[in-house]
Amino acid sequence: MSLVKNQMPAGNARLQFRLEVFQVRLELFNVLNRANFAAPTRPVFAGATQNETPLTTAGQILRTVNSSRQVQLGVKVLF
Repeated sequence: MSLVKNQMPAGNARLQFRLEVFQVRLELFNVLNRANFAAPTRPVFAGATQNETPLTTAGQILRTVNSSRQVQLGVKVLF
């Protein structure tokens, strides 16, 4: 999601620096902060011995695929 505001500079600044437009941008990524989970871990047994117990991390989801909510603010000067 992105919000953009174009602003014309004041009279003296426009003539002195020949500025045409200030552009202020606010960009939002993953606005709803929705988690996309990674695939669960696959190994159930370590494979070391015949009579071993299952791993404690078998089938657990340990991470997410995407990043968390991010907000970015920028200013662009067009001349």
